[in-house]
Amino acid sequence: MGKATRSKLRSRNVETPLNQRKFAVKEKEVEEKIVYQEGDISVIPAKPVDLVTKDVKKKQRHEAWLEKLDRSYALKKKQQKKEIKRQNNLGIDLSNIGEVLDTIKFKPKTNKKDVNMEEEKKEPAIPTNKIKSKKAKKQAELQEILRMQKVMQTGAFKENPLGTIRQHVQNTFT
Repeated sequence: MGKATRSKLRSRNVETPLNQRKFAVKEKEVEEKIVYQEGDISVIPAKPVDLVTKDVKKKQRHEAWLEKLDRSYALKKKQQKKEIKRQNNLGIDLSNIGEVLDTIKFKPKTNKKDVNMEEEKKEPAIPTNKIKSKKAKKQAELQEILRMQKVMQTGAFKENPLGTIRQHVQNTFT
């Protein structure tokens, strides 16, 4: 024979013991204190209630972080200002500079417009917009190699190589 089954009604009627019950307020927790001072009776909460939520704490941490950044930024700016002030303060007496400037003689300037017009009239040795075929490009490259070799053999190149090359490029392409 099989086992006898328990009835469902019987298991529902059984109450849970008091020590296992879940309450909204714990059994021995004190919520309020009744205080008697000099004839006055007052009710105060047992523990001060902190209403600091997670969002408030997050905001406080963020504000503290921003203050820390502001302090470091202000310190960095202060150091930069000191450095700039130190660099600008030469510590040299410039009161006699006016006398020195009066003794300097200036050369008259040449008219730059005339020089620029002469340069504009010159056609470059290698017109870049006219070279279209491979054969013409190769021919222009060979001519440039010959011109550069002549430039390198001049005495001006031996005295000032970079200046001579710069002048050669300006004459060639402008």
